[in-house]
Amino acid sequence: MNLLQSFFCAGLLLATTIAPNQLSAQTLAFPTAEGFGKFATGGRGGEVVEVTNLNDSGEGSFRWALSQYPNTPVTIVFRISGVIQLKSDVRCKRNGLTIAGQTAPGDGICFRGGKLNFGGSKNLIIRHIRSRIGGMTDSKVFIPGGSIGIENSSDFIIDHSTFGWSAEENMTIYDNQRTTVQWCLIHEGLYTSGHGKGERSYGSQWGGQFSTFHHNLLANNKNRTPRFNGARGHNDINILTDYVNNVNYNWGRINSCYGGDINNNSYNHINMVGNYYKPGPARPSGEKSYFVQASYGKTDKVSNWYLSGNVMEGDAAMTANNNSGIDLSVNPAASRDTMIVNTPFHIDPVYAVKTETAKNAYKSVLAGAGAFPRDAVDLRIINEVSSGTASGKGTVKRYISSISGKDTTWVYNQYYGLKLGIIDEPSAVGGYPSYVTKNKITDNDHDGMDDAWERANGFDPTNREDRNIKMKSGYTALEVYLNSLVGEMIPIKKITQKKK
Repeated sequence: MNLLQSFFCAGLLLATTIAPNQLSAQTLAFPTAEGFGKFATGGRGGEVVEVTNLNDSGEGSFRWALSQYPNTPVTIVFRISGVIQLKSDVRCKRNGLTIAGQTAPGDGICFRGGKLNFGGSKNLIIRHIRSRIGGMTDSKVFIPGGSIGIENSSDFIIDHSTFGWSAEENMTIYDNQRTTVQWCLIHEGLYTSGHGKGERSYGSQWGGQFSTFHHNLLANNKNRTPRFNGARGHNDINILTDYVNNVNYNWGRINSCYGGDINNNSYNHINMVGNYYKPGPARPSGEKSYFVQASYGKTDKVSNWYLSGNVMEGDAAMTANNNSGIDLSVNPAASRDTMIVNTPFHIDPVYAVKTETAKNAYKSVLAGAGAFPRDAVDLRIINEVSSGTASGKGTVKRYISSISGKDTTWVYNQYYGLKLGIIDEPSAVGGYPSYVTKNKITDNDHDGMDDAWERANGFDPTNREDRNIKMKSGYTALEVYLNSLVGEMIPIKKITQKKK
């Protein structure tokens, strides 16, 4: 027994436990958190709830876990791996929540069948989960919505997660404040899955007041990769979005990335820096690609854009002159000269992302984006991006509307019915993989921490309350443990005080 353990066990010094929200607001959500959402507190200092089964509802389910301790920050840990088949959307609005997907023992957690909706929440941390809602239930009932949605929320960060196979946008993240989406994999929005508006295959809708999106991979989506949309229905809001070091692969026939919509008197300011665009087989030869198409504005109200260091693979001229890679054609001619700026919009250094070159970001994102451990779908996507190929093909033949007087089915068959990566249903690429539960931990006091880890690091595996012992770093013991699971090691230096 070392000296620290002796003090702990003998009670000569009392380690400080903390109440919810007592920690400094300047403690990072986790050591690798960046951007405007980097200070989200999540479930820090609160309760722990265990997910012990894959049921849609009932005790031990994920839905049940979200409902526990409604007025207290909560950290959700998983004691099982597998696919959680939801029968309806999950709707959760709370202040202070950490979803620690890295605790799933074995292959990880994947949600399907319902949207994860955290609208109206504050201080949210989500790490290492997958959500692939799917287009149809097993009984062929259409599933509307995307895989995750967060609107009218603040102070959250989503890290190393995977979202795909949605009939709407895979991610809908806008109308928020102080947010980050980082190191995520967004793939294969479903093209013709039964949506009433027709074909979709949308990557994401991203934006908000002070939002950061960095080191994400968007692959095999027709468009909205992403759509920038800041704050709908709000007046006199200056919207600042930092879009840095993302990788965009194999978008379809329409401009992959667009947005900056003008809503009421809100004004979009968007930095696009060091992003890597790689056209794939879904891009018809001869069609010009752009980094972004600026959505329609008005003569006195337009979005503003700063582009620098972005790479369009195969287009040396656009790579050298980024301003030639923004399509302003749908905006009033009189205002186009004011839309592109030559100086980046100011980001407080506290919130700035450590920026790489686009080529280095491409390598980093392929090595690190998405939930870990990667599943068969993640690995397939990474391989396709790396090799410039696509294995998925359309499976549904359906008349939707007309394009330039031609039956959409014809267009669909010509372009997306081949192995071009734009799919209609998950079965086109093998469907949902299985996830095996293995290497389960022992946690007798149900404090979220492995008993063996507690003993090795001077904690008491019979004391549930020691999860909230505060470290000098600002993290709790539970956070130190959770971060260690993904290789983010935090020194175990407890704040102590003498007995009176």
